[in-house]
Amino acid sequence: MKAEELFEYLKGTWKITKTLGDLGIASGEAKIIPNQEGYLHYREDVLITINNSEVKGYKEYLYSMKDDVLSKHFTDLNLFYHLNLGQYSATGHHQCSEDHYDASYAFLADNSFTLEYKVHGPKKDYIISTEFVRMIKDPLLMGLATDE
Repeated sequence: MKAEELFEYLKGTWKITKTLGDLGIASGEAKIIPNQEGYLHYREDVLITINNSEVKGYKEYLYSMKDDVLSKHFTDLNLFYHLNLGQYSATGHHQCSEDHYDASYAFLADNSFTLEYKVHGPKKDYIISTEFVRMIKDPLLMGLATDE
C-alpha cells in the first residue's frame, strides 16, 4: 500500500475494541478527520474496563504525509513514528527513554484493520491490541463532517 492510499484509507469514523494487555479492555470510537493544516486528526473516545471498574478515556494523535512518508505525531507535533509500509501492513517504532513501542498495522479489508503495540522496557512489558471497524453511517462519507 502506498502512503497516499493509506492516508486516504484512514479517514473516517471507526468502531474500536482494545485489549489492554492483562489489565482490561476498552471500546468506543475513533474519528480520523482532515484538519486545516493538512494533518489527519485522530481522536478516540473509549470506555475502559479494568477489574470491573469503568472509566472514560481518550487519546489524540496527528497523521501527516510528506514526500510519500506517512508519520504519526503527538498533538504537539513531536514525532511518534514513521510508518514503514508493506503491501497490507505497516510498522513503526518509538523509543521513549528506555521504553520501546513497536507498532504493527494489519489492513484486513476495505473496512477494517488492526493496530498492535508491543511495549517493552525495564518496567514495561505488555501488548495493546486494537481492532478498527469502519462504521456504516459515517458522517465523513455522507459529506457532513466539519473541521473540529
